Amino acid sequence: MKLDSFQISVIITIIGLFFLFLGRKNFKFRAITNKKAWGGFTLPLIIIGLLITGVGLILIYKFYPF
Repeated sequence: MKLDSFQISVIITIIGLFFLFLGRKNFKFRAITNKKAWGGFTLPLIIIGLLITGVGLILIYKFYPF
């Protein structure tokens, strides 16, 4: 099975959304356990997730089969 550029772009976007989901869960877990909510891996996960999602969305826009 060969993946074209559009499908790879969708996969990249999903990976970015997964990182954002992990950052959200980490934030909520740290808030519930009474730790600093923005400490730990929360901020790096959100930044990485935003960057990967942004790149994925740009690639989807570029490779969308009209």
